[in-house]
Amino acid sequence: MSTKRPAAPGSPAPKPPVSFSSSITISDIAVLIGTQPILIRSYSIIQPRARLISTHGPVSIGAMCIISERASIGLLSAPTAAADPKLPGVTIGDNVTIDIGAVVEASHVGDGTHIEANTRVGAGAKIGKFCRIGAFCEVAAGEVLEDYTVIFGEGLRRIDKTESDEAKLKSTRRHVEVLRKLVTSKPEKFM
Repeated sequence: MSTKRPAAPGSPAPKPPVSFSSSITISDIAVLIGTQPILIRSYSIIQPRARLISTHGPVSIGAMCIISERASIGLLSAPTAAADPKLPGVTIGDNVTIDIGAVVEASHVGDGTHIEANTRVGAGAKIGKFCRIGAFCEVAAGEVLEDYTVIFGEGLRRIDKTESDEAKLKSTRRHVEVLRKLVTSKPEKFM
């Protein structure tokens, strides 16, 4: 028989300072942790079990973004002395979709970008506008991707401007409209 006693329940971790648009949809089982500000702009969707981490830098999410289940947004560790000391946290542009299980530590993700399932984007990376990073792909820390870059397979890359920017934005807007009806929103839990 074990003599180990269960740990006494401690005080809950402090809530990060948040600034939400009144039109966002955020699940009550999303996870927001850290001490730096978290900003979420209008009509963005934060699905259940998505993690926004502001422990090592602020997190800013643009308008009409979709952060899927188990996605992690924010710096997971403190910047090293060799890294850029002005690492500004994580900034996600407008109309960005981040799929299930993706880990995004990039300093900037451009408008209209789609980061697919289980992708890893390293700290300090800068992703251009309308990029697409395929499932299970990786963007190295500090890497810079120009606009319209597509990463797929075993790190293969190409520039793809064949689809209209407006068509991509329209698709994201439709996706947001559907998710607003499906995801139960409880922003007051995080205030």
